[in-house]
Amino acid sequence: MNRFEDLSHWKSNLNTLWGAAIIHELYHLGVDAFFLSSGYRSTPLVVPLAYDFAEEIMRVPAIDERACAYMALGYAKSTGRAAACICTSGTALANFFPAVIEAFHARVPMVILSADRPAELIDCDANQAIDQQKIFSNFTKANLTLPAPDEKIALASILTKIDYAVRAARVAPMGPVHINVPFREPLLPTSPPPAHAPLIKRQRESYTKIIVAKKVLEKSELQLPAGPILVAVGELSLQEDLQAIKQALPLHLGSVYLDVTSSLRFLRTPSVAVANTLFDFNEATPIPSAILHLGGRILSKNYYTYLKEVQQNHPIPIIHVNDTITNQDSSAVFTHKYEISPTLFCKNLRLQERAALSEQSPTIVQKRDFLVDTVLEVIPDESYLYLGNSLTVRLFNRSMPESSTKSVYITCNRGVSGIEGMMASACGFARGLGVRVQAHACQRVTTLILGDLSFIYDLNSLYLLRDLPHPLVIVVINNGGGEIFKELPIANYPKALERFVVLKHDYRFKEMIEAAKLQYFASPLGLKKSLQEAYAYSMAHNKVAIVEWCG
Repeated sequence: MNRFEDLSHWKSNLNTLWGAAIIHELYHLGVDAFFLSSGYRSTPLVVPLAYDFAEEIMRVPAIDERACAYMALGYAKSTGRAAACICTSGTALANFFPAVIEAFHARVPMVILSADRPAELIDCDANQAIDQQKIFSNFTKANLTLPAPDEKIALASILTKIDYAVRAARVAPMGPVHINVPFREPLLPTSPPPAHAPLIKRQRESYTKIIVAKKVLEKSELQLPAGPILVAVGELSLQEDLQAIKQALPLHLGSVYLDVTSSLRFLRTPSVAVANTLFDFNEATPIPSAILHLGGRILSKNYYTYLKEVQQNHPIPIIHVNDTITNQDSSAVFTHKYEISPTLFCKNLRLQERAALSEQSPTIVQKRDFLVDTVLEVIPDESYLYLGNSLTVRLFNRSMPESSTKSVYITCNRGVSGIEGMMASACGFARGLGVRVQAHACQRVTTLILGDLSFIYDLNSLYLLRDLPHPLVIVVINNGGGEIFKELPIANYPKALERFVVLKHDYRFKEMIEAAKLQYFASPLGLKKSLQEAYAYSMAHNKVAIVEWCG
């Protein structure tokens, strides 16, 4: 069958023929979720989405490009699959930048598909025309600017370029890719094809089928030194087999530190002897035979200070395991790097159980926090917790229990630790989660915990939440400003602290939330009761519930 047979209804206009070919190719590559912002130059990409697909793909409109991109980010974090963001030309594309930066540092796959003016309209004061090539600089895995549609250019060459660009998004380290598509007028055919023209059902294969060989590590390459080992587990993707990793830890290893972003600290059995969140080095500190770091970055700065002190005083192997080729050694202390997923590493590890390090190190008394304890008491079992940055993630990291009777899976935007776009990210995450659990006919609620400044940054995303058809509970910690800064050295400069850094305020968010027609719960009668009511409402109605906690 001719590859372009199912695009024949677009052949009267070269723009829509190319636009449809690009959209179809993304679909054949497995991109089945599209987040679209408004604009006219992008219509050759948008119109085929409206007419060629019925139920095969997800299409979510968003007025604000910034929130549009963060929804795609959240969707990819919950599904492990790249979503596409489509925008028109000009500053619309620039509004994707914060989410692109986050996706790049968090290693989240994303396809940015931007419409553009043709080359002859750049740098001549044409309307809504800027230089869009490589606009995201070093924050994308690949940058592809296509030529404007031309009959002299074979469509096959365009599709091959699309294939390699999407491959770059998915190959470790995963991340965003930018595909820029210029279009000349007339942008659309004189008349549209029949509504929902049938998509030809055939095997979803890309034009260029790319097979990446994966080296199978020999067991001898996974040997670790004898003696007690300190294991530190950083951020793990929710697509990892978290239970398999946790089961491997007590069987093969010594003392374990589980960062909050790993989710492992709050999964049901088996229990693991957990080293605490703070590390201290002194002459009496027991030294492990090796330190094994699984996954991504660890939240605690003290951990990296501990690594430096150990390496300076008692050099030992410090081994990093993660399926990325990028340098994640911010302290320059890792001696070995296994470019393999933590799950595969643990499943191939065959060692005898090891003794733990002395309890005196590296441990301290764990702090407790009322908010953390209350959330973890009320949150439903087998649910997902999306943590905001700054103070929020630190509260949970230093206060979460070492074991639990529940399983709660944790994620956050720790790529660059920005506080913007949190509600849009959680909205996209909940949509992706809805896709994941649909096949199992079960319900999973997402809980977003964020601070007041993060909430204010993302007020324009409140309208997105109104149409979300999945349960989402949002807890806004309203403590009147950026309280995290009071724990930092800037606290010694009171004249600058509250006015210019903390940004002290007296806002309450009830009217804003209700204006967006969202269910609001205040917590003067007690956080626990408000949370219980919010979960009951959200899960009964598959809607968003927002709790404002003035702690």
